[in-house]
Amino acid sequence: MRAAIRIAAGVAGVALLCGALNTSDYYLRAAQLENHLARARAQGVPASMLARADASLAALRSWPRALTSMAVIADPFRGPEELANQARAQAIVAARAHAEDDLTTLQQKVGPSWDENDLRTALARAQTPTDYRRLSAAIDLQRRQAAATMAALGLASGGLQNGLPLDVVTHLKELQTLAGSLGQAGLDDGAVLQAASDARWYLTLTYPTMLGLHPTLTKEVDAAQTSGQQTLGAYNQARSLLSQLPALLARADGLGLGSSFDASAQSLRAQSASGPGAVSSEGALAQLVQQLRAAASGSLPVAGVGCIAGAAPKLIVVHVLTQQLIAYNNGCPWLRSLITTGRPQLPTDEGNFHIFYKAPAYRMVSPWPPASGLWYPPTWVYDAMEFVGDGTFLHTADWEPQSAFGPGSEYGGYASHGCVHLQDQIAAQLYAWADLGTSVDVTA
Repeated sequence: MRAAIRIAAGVAGVALLCGALNTSDYYLRAAQLENHLARARAQGVPASMLARADASLAALRSWPRALTSMAVIADPFRGPEELANQARAQAIVAARAHAEDDLTTLQQKVGPSWDENDLRTALARAQTPTDYRRLSAAIDLQRRQAAATMAALGLASGGLQNGLPLDVVTHLKELQTLAGSLGQAGLDDGAVLQAASDARWYLTLTYPTMLGLHPTLTKEVDAAQTSGQQTLGAYNQARSLLSQLPALLARADGLGLGSSFDASAQSLRAQSASGPGAVSSEGALAQLVQQLRAAASGSLPVAGVGCIAGAAPKLIVVHVLTQQLIAYNNGCPWLRSLITTGRPQLPTDEGNFHIFYKAPAYRMVSPWPPASGLWYPPTWVYDAMEFVGDGTFLHTADWEPQSAFGPGSEYGGYASHGCVHLQDQIAAQLYAWADLGTSVDVTA
């Protein structure tokens, strides 16, 4: 009996010893689980995801009998710990997915021109839900900043096209077309090609960089485009002027004036023969064509006509032989024109005269009877300037075609009755310039 009591007491002692040891382990494991849950919360795991682990720990705290044999057999904290780990893993997956969605949204809204390297690096380094939430906040900040920058860039560029500045996109297309046209013409397209290259590079930059460089880039593009268009325009104008030369020269030849322009025309043709060289001669070509057109309409170049020393301040000289009129201002020629003078039966008086009467409109009445071959019906003329007392005027002759003026016209069907016929434009210029008293010399 005593032996049985001793055995029972020994078993009880072992049980108490095991119970004491299990109690110590229990509180240690409980503390470890609490710390584990605290770290999860600190890392950003939502309380809702940790609710099951918290409830399991609370149940263990109110379960003292677990300090006995069950504590020896199994770890009651393993379940709550796994629940906490699952909650943390789920929170990380959810937070990472949210951050990745934010990055995708940022790219869709901001387009290709944003710097994603820092955000991608932060995404790769993130380990906790808090890390991912901070990343999402940074993405949202960049989205708002990018939106503000985009708005400013859109305002500066006239809008955005597919997320890119509209003016630069438009100018790039125009530059490419212009470069092609210049290249086909054999003209220098270096500045245009460089501007196009810079514009393409510009469109790959981030929005803040685009906004900062926009004034510089558009200034370069505008300058290159303007210069290229001017070069191409001058080239095309020169080619057009060259194509007009043959007909105009033929007209000048018909008027007996071809020799006045042949040398200039041949020189310009030689300069322009290579194509692009026409650009450098465009100004001279325009001047020649203008002179030829003026010659065709009765106005001749004054180049080569010398000044007259001691001449009257305003002098009009009528050359009967060449059927030309030259007006001198202070002794130097300023206007030269084809005219028509009197027919052989009624030649224009030769001598030195002066303008003593002017009328913007004057009705001519024939002094000859209708049966006379010299009769003409009453006729209105304009910008009339009388310089001989017998009724001899400088005046317009609307009935005479431009092609009739010039050498030999005094023998033609439009020859005057002694007056000097002027074409409308020439008459208007002379009438405005010539004062009463202006000298008129008629010479053969």
